[in-house]
Amino acid sequence: MISAAALDALVAAGATAEMLAAVMKADITENEARLERKRIGNAERQRRFRAARNASNALQGVSNGDSPPSPETKVPTPLKTQPLSTPKETPSIEGGKKNPKTRSRIVPDWAPNEANLEYAGKLGLLQTDIRREAEKFRDHHLKTGSLFFDWDAAWRTWCQRVHEFAPKPPPNGTGPPRKLRGSAALSELASRPISEVFGNTFDEPSVNPNGNFAARNGR
Repeated sequence: MISAAALDALVAAGATAEMLAAVMKADITENEARLERKRIGNAERQRRFRAARNASNALQGVSNGDSPPSPETKVPTPLKTQPLSTPKETPSIEGGKKNPKTRSRIVPDWAPNEANLEYAGKLGLLQTDIRREAEKFRDHHLKTGSLFFDWDAAWRTWCQRVHEFAPKPPPNGTGPPRKLRGSAALSELASRPISEVFGNTFDEPSVNPNGNFAARNGR
């Protein structure tokens, strides 16, 4: 490779930029040719070394009574066969059956099974509520054409959200009265006047000036 001193000498001699570029290009070309000759020489030496080693191994095998190595024969590679692909299953239109691979629609006669009824009961739904919600569940999904992998899971989600969609009482006690059940209903009924509960069938007793109970209207 051309040295820096040589370049300085060329510059001092008045060499132009084109001349300096030509000198450097020639130097680079010569350097690449030298590296290529070196690579070829190394490859040739390695080839000769491998050939000599193989010949030595062959002679050593013959001297030990072994048969000389036979030319390597290529064994044909068996053709790779692709496995036959099974046809994809189309989504079934019959619901209520678990199929982890396909989604299905609900069947028109869908009804909750024992596990569904037990789950709804654990959430506090009464039998009348369960029947009503089952009809709403079936009619809703028949109308919308819903597709699910697991209809039991869809029923559980529906039951969990029953209280979410239940009508909430209006604020500040306005709106229609809330229906009471059980002991709360009995307590509310006992606090109301008899005439309000039974109408005019019975009159509320009143106390006359003598301290005796007398019915209203003179009866």
